[in-house]
Amino acid sequence: MKRVEDWVRQAERDLEAAKYSKQGNYYELACFLSQQSAEKAARGLLQFRGIERRSHSVLHLLENPADDIRGCASYLDKQYTPLKVP
Repeated sequence: MKRVEDWVRQAERDLEAAKYSKQGNYYELACFLSQQSAEKAARGLLQFRGIERRSHSVLHLLENPADDIRGCASYLDKQYTPLKVP
């Protein structure tokens, strides 16, 4: 259960950081942090349910979401840019 709480706590922190980033006009960072928040919240839910899924895609982490959530998850996935190391 502790790991579930860790995921949720970090999702809340990322969302708070996204809000501050938006206020500071750091829109790209706000979008990225919003995606990270959703991803971590989804991971917390999956872990709570005992489901293991590996992906950075919010849409892939969710199973059969409602259409409005599917649209939001798809949009958030477009905000994730993995770090590319040369």
